[in-house]
Amino acid sequence: DCRGLRRPAVAFPLRLHELLDGRRHTLLLYADDAEQVAGLAAVVALARERADGHVDVRLVLAGDSEISDDVADGLLDGHPVPVVQDAAGEFRTAYGAVGGCCYLIRPDGQVGFRAGRTRAEDLASHLVKVLAT
Repeated sequence: DCRGLRRPAVAFPLRLHELLDGRRHTLLLYADDAEQVAGLAAVVALARERADGHVDVRLVLAGDSEISDDVADGLLDGHPVPVVQDAAGEFRTAYGAVGGCCYLIRPDGQVGFRAGRTRAEDLASHLVKVLAT
């Protein structure tokens, strides 16, 4: 878990575990800058397609990021993704996050997949395996 995650127009910080559903997998995408967010748009689209509604997606922006939430939403090509900012840097520290990485959190709260540089094909392959019916 980590604290200090901020959402727009919310006065108090969130803990990471407050973002997790507990019923579905959660894909956490981490970005330092707008270029990385743009590169993650394909990952979001493919994850949603392959997971067929069984994965929640969250974008975590670096604490010193200058990306506004509106810009992040626009860069994800109409794919609404909740955005939080790692204001205290705890997410980066706790998870060793680097820009462009992802973490697929299982419903039990454990990390099921991690990629230092997220490739849509790798994530899609993993999703097919873990979400097979």
